[in-house]
Amino acid sequence: MKTGVYLCSCNDLLSARLNFAGISRALDGAPDVAYVKTFPMSCSEEGVAMIAQDLMHEHPERIVFAGCSPRDHEQVFQKALLAAGINPYLMHIANIREQVAWVTSERTAATRKALALIRAAHHQPMERMTVPVCADVMVVGAGPAGLSAAFTLAQAGRNVVLVEKSASPGGKPMMFDEIFPDRSCGPCLMQPFLDAILFGELPGTVELLTMAEVRSVRGSFGNYEITVEQSPRFVDSSRCIGCGECVNACPASAPSVFNCGLGRRKAIDFASPGALPHVPHIEEKACLRGKGRSCSACRDVCPADGAILFDDSAKMHQRKAGAVILATGASVLDHSSLPGLGQGKLPDVLTSQAFERMLASDGPLKGKIRTTSRRIPARIAIVHCVGSLDEMHKPYCSTICCRYALKYRAMIRDRLPEVKIIHLVKEWCLPGQSAQRLYQQAVHDRNAKSYRYRSLSSLKIVSSGTVKKLSFEDAAGTVRRMPVDMVVLCPAIVPGDDAMALAEAFSVGTDEFGFFRDGGMDACGNEPAGRGIATAGACRAPVDIATAIEQGRAAAGRLLADLREGAALDVLPAGVRIDPVRCSGCMLCVRLCPAQAIEPSVNGKKTVLRELLCTGCGICVAACPAGAVHGGIFSSEALKAEMKGALESLEE
Repeated sequence: MKTGVYLCSCNDLLSARLNFAGISRALDGAPDVAYVKTFPMSCSEEGVAMIAQDLMHEHPERIVFAGCSPRDHEQVFQKALLAAGINPYLMHIANIREQVAWVTSERTAATRKALALIRAAHHQPMERMTVPVCADVMVVGAGPAGLSAAFTLAQAGRNVVLVEKSASPGGKPMMFDEIFPDRSCGPCLMQPFLDAILFGELPGTVELLTMAEVRSVRGSFGNYEITVEQSPRFVDSSRCIGCGECVNACPASAPSVFNCGLGRRKAIDFASPGALPHVPHIEEKACLRGKGRSCSACRDVCPADGAILFDDSAKMHQRKAGAVILATGASVLDHSSLPGLGQGKLPDVLTSQAFERMLASDGPLKGKIRTTSRRIPARIAIVHCVGSLDEMHKPYCSTICCRYALKYRAMIRDRLPEVKIIHLVKEWCLPGQSAQRLYQQAVHDRNAKSYRYRSLSSLKIVSSGTVKKLSFEDAAGTVRRMPVDMVVLCPAIVPGDDAMALAEAFSVGTDEFGFFRDGGMDACGNEPAGRGIATAGACRAPVDIATAIEQGRAAAGRLLADLREGAALDVLPAGVRIDPVRCSGCMLCVRLCPAQAIEPSVNGKKTVLRELLCTGCGICVAACPAGAVHGGIFSSEALKAEMKGALESLEE
């Protein structure tokens, strides 16, 4: 077998530690070695071109490159082989720089070790597969980032599956009457996206699955197979005309989650005022039928025959996608666990989201600010950084709280011109060009004051009749006490409840706080494990609505560049092989495979491999008790041959 050996001196940086002339003499005349050539800088553009020309001239059957780590330039040399018409997997790289020259100071010993690594080179013919890719994209989460991403992709002609956990798309902005900095309408901001996706004529299609969650993921970039479970709505969306007669007739109600418990909703009701699609759904736990009682009030008054489906059940959808965008948003810290703040039991101590619904014109109080006893408050305290900037809870800044707290001041002032407003802050955080304008308005408000409080542990709220007594330790260490009628808490922004489950399903890393890390190239230009998975919006870190929308567009743009329609995907021949004769059918590999590439055979007695899904991680190879699974690039035969070559060389 004709083997060509190429030595690289790394621009003579390795010559002080390695005797390249001695290595060449030792390899000359060795079995199967046809020639040995040394290049000063084989990874340079000129060096690669010279090697490609030399390969076309020499026509070797096997090639060994001895130089730096394959992590650095393996793909560069593979391209040179392809240019010469040679199978790129008939090349072996011996790492004589990092593994030898950099760690072995004695020149003779280093040369002997380098020679052993070169002689240990083993070649295993493999062929790269080319498969068509699925150009469709799944977007998980239909808030600002998710809607922006889905709209951008559909505009470019891609088909999108948009998965939303709640009963209607739009996300948090659907709760907000006004958003900072310009106090524009929150639902109005989402309306163009919703209209285009639900009713527009985009080049690509958007399939919206509401009340749905991802249950399983298999595959990799270009060919994901995703299972989505859709909870029953109990209303046929294709038959319902959205008249609301069922809502009026329903005798059962429950606290409204959308209104943060400030109001109630019927057991059958719309997700929110103006929700799209304009179709109600039944909350099974609130419905009398869900409690074992007989009731058909909604069906009896429904003018659309067959629209109410009491026997509706969960559905499992199988969808294929070439890439996925995770835009699941974030949540807020549960303040009920924080001592001194009433543990969620004191009246008129509201979270920021509950206060948003109080201020909303379509909220339970129609935008009026009232206490639980329906009085107009005389003093309102807005507490910033509840759990944020706190080593005992969340040490990071949630970035948006100060800005929406200043928005609250402006909205309160519009409704109650004489009310006293107190801001309790740890640090003012006002990024952006417009936030300073809101701050200056607050500074010049004669009925608004701000105080710095030292820590959350010093903050206490106690009830005294209809009045709350608020005490805290200020920055100077002085304990201040003041009566207030209403307290608005601005809790820390935290990852959503399902963030960890989604991170595990899609193999996405998380930071120390549980937010998603974004995919993309690392600092060395290497492809991450999560290629084809993008993240956008508050699931990555706390961001405002405008930033979330831009991140959604950016994530879609990145995938449009990476996932080209009609293109084929090169599948590296790194996958494993399963020997059906040795396989005992124990199914251990099926349970361990992170890519779900191994599944039981039709008769359930053996296992079969889905080559397209296999990433070649090798977990099954190590785990198989019968030795029936063999690695692709790093097969047992290859490793044994390399060890044999190295040991025989060292014995000389």
